[in-house]
Amino acid sequence: MDDRSKDTQTMTNMLARAGLLTVDLGAIVGNWRTFSGIARNAKVGAVVKANAYGLGIPAVVSALFDAGCELFFTATVEEALNVRLYCPSASIYVFEGLITENVPYYADTNLTPVLGSIADLKNWHECAPKDAPYALHVETGINRYGIEHSRLQEARTFITDTQCPEPVLIVSHFACADEPENPMNNEQIGLFKRALKLFPNVAASLCNSSGVFLPAATHFDVVRAGIALYGGRVTEQTTQLRPVIRLAARVMQFKTIPKGQSLGYGAGYLADSDTRIAICGIGYADGLIRAASLKTETTNTKTIVGWIGNHAVPMIGRISMDCVVYDVTAVPKEILEQCAGIEVLNDRTTIDDFADAANTIAYEVLTRLGARLERQYINTQS
Repeated sequence: MDDRSKDTQTMTNMLARAGLLTVDLGAIVGNWRTFSGIARNAKVGAVVKANAYGLGIPAVVSALFDAGCELFFTATVEEALNVRLYCPSASIYVFEGLITENVPYYADTNLTPVLGSIADLKNWHECAPKDAPYALHVETGINRYGIEHSRLQEARTFITDTQCPEPVLIVSHFACADEPENPMNNEQIGLFKRALKLFPNVAASLCNSSGVFLPAATHFDVVRAGIALYGGRVTEQTTQLRPVIRLAARVMQFKTIPKGQSLGYGAGYLADSDTRIAICGIGYADGLIRAASLKTETTNTKTIVGWIGNHAVPMIGRISMDCVVYDVTAVPKEILEQCAGIEVLNDRTTIDDFADAANTIAYEVLTRLGARLERQYINTQS
């Protein structure tokens, strides 16, 4: 048995539940350091919203903070309060917009709201302690929460007239940074630079994961690293980033279905020969997107494969709520006799491969991985 087979066997023997999600904290830290090297003159903050993209705020934030990360970005106050437990001195920015009832949390735990409307700016000025920090989100073309470019002068005038403290950060967000040649990138950069003229001494942040690979002039003061920290593909240039997760599924049963018999809901798979199958006990209730197994005109026709050691085994039939099936006919009998589980996701069937098959993105694959999966954290060095 080769090293990869031993590794898979060791991992699957640990399955206390139907699935084991192994998260490599060393890889996440390594990806953050890689981004820091690319950004050079900009600080690299970690986006840890949605429970650190589904991988667990406690472990992920602790690892990044211990490695020197001083900036974190969340979507909600609840997430930010959780992050604060593991990084007492870091700056934490919250993107949910201002909810008046949450203002005390910002003040008590030194959180920084990212305000994206004139109304929220005025509300913050009225409700928050005088010197409490805040950031401004300005609109440059993605048309989500943010102060419209036409109203930035109004924001500037309000801050000056009321002697409101200056924001600590001006933020915007690329819409098409994963397409480096898209003309919208330059349009957004131009609008962002115009906005910064109204706030000349304030730090600025425009780049997301993809934006880091645009010209260095777009890095400004702060870069926000998200999906790339967790091993997702953001551009063709990110091959230097390390994969972060492995997902192993416990085999519930091996059996053979005869030629001509169907498999799964809708009888969507028909065996063209006697087929040895492995039935694994995870499914879309655990986050395996059902569309990855449905080959229709609107989904990718790529076949997803799992792994038993170095043996690739194709997924067949439809993903069910608690079940996914693989064709293991080609795997030698002596290996199957020792097999307790199949790797569903790893460095060879990546979150992007699974996303492609489901006609979605790696973000969705990661953030769907469910609470029923046991989580194990390791720390490998690059």
